[in-house]
Amino acid sequence: MDIDSDLYGKALLDYHKGNYTEDIIVLSTIMEDDVMPLPYLFRSFEEMPVLEKKALALASGKTLDIGAGAGIHSLYLLEKGLEVIALD
Repeated sequence: MDIDSDLYGKALLDYHKGNYTEDIIVLSTIMEDDVMPLPYLFRSFEEMPVLEKKALALASGKTLDIGAGAGIHSLYLLEKGLEVIALD
């Protein structure tokens, strides 16, 4: 898949490059539409909810980050010295 057909990936890359202009709107046929603020996908450890912080603190050994998105959890775990595989 090239970046032009990956709207989610393009939005993440644009935000990372400082080209943030709007959030992602998730359309669904099974629930209400939702807005995904891009800054939320790049939040720091300090900005994460308590449950996420607890899960990251408990992680050890080889870790699989499924649905990694922008990779904020993977990056934190790498900084802790863990081996991480990130999939989105």
